[in-house]
Amino acid sequence: HARSALTRRPDIPAHLDYLGLDVLAGPDGNSVGDAHRLADLLGSRRFVAAMSFSVFEHLAMPWKVALELNRVLAPGGLVFTQTHQTWPMHEEPWDFWRFSRHSWQTIFNTATGFEVIEAVSGDPAHIHACYTDPVTRGLAASRDAHLGSASIVRKISDTALTWPVPVEL
Repeated sequence: HARSALTRRPDIPAHLDYLGLDVLAGPDGNSVGDAHRLADLLGSRRFVAAMSFSVFEHLAMPWKVALELNRVLAPGGLVFTQTHQTWPMHEEPWDFWRFSRHSWQTIFNTATGFEVIEAVSGDPAHIHACYTDPVTRGLAASRDAHLGSASIVRKISDTALTWPVPVEL
């Protein structure tokens, strides 16, 4: 939110509580903090849903954030994630990952206390290499490239997993 100047509050029905979190202060203005420490910031089993737009590529350890989401969600809580599969580097040095629709079950699974309800790729694209060689020559004709990836997952259990590694860069 702070970096993009976007707020998701208008997308949420007015009768529902909304808490916007970003690593920097921004237009959502609700809360500032690191997603790698969600439970410390927000408490346990407090939320019924969480959503993330173009964030997971910037997480140093997205699997740690999955564990934190498990801690802040009530049983049955839902998580919507949307991020990039193919996109230019941005917000460096905090740009680490790209996700396919197959990525989500490696982060949100029974060990982390989730089930994937749906995972998709979106925004079809053609990739054009700046320099072509036998490996990259056919990329532009490929119909299997996508700019985005998204998932909806449900918390099915608590998890005992931890990842006690501090985020440093």
